[in-house]
Amino acid sequence: RNVFDELEEVTTAVDAKEMKKRHARGLVVVRGESFNSTLRVQPGFWTASLESRFSIVATVSVDKPKGRVFGSSFEGIHIDSADAGLFCSGGANALARASQGAMQKTVRRIAEGLSNAEAMRK
Repeated sequence: RNVFDELEEVTTAVDAKEMKKRHARGLVVVRGESFNSTLRVQPGFWTASLESRFSIVATVSVDKPKGRVFGSSFEGIHIDSADAGLFCSGGANALARASQGAMQKTVRRIAEGLSNAEAMRK
């Protein structure tokens, strides 16, 4: 919403004929390609800490009625840590924050990529 003036969300792909009918200038498709996480235990003297790494890869394509004008992939990686806590409950906290950070980085990179693409400005 920060990149485009108007958005209409659709659940299925729209062909060129349907784009013209809807007065749409293009179709943006974002696909989540991979979501990977690791959780590593770092033992300490009294307590352990847990380090979580989360990676998201998404592909983005933009098609106008006359054809594709943009296509790229983006990756967001975030690392977070927490004390192990009772029954290692800190792992869930570290993983949640790492996934949230990776999602924010991926979305920001997609927005920057779209707004910086010369074909998108025309």
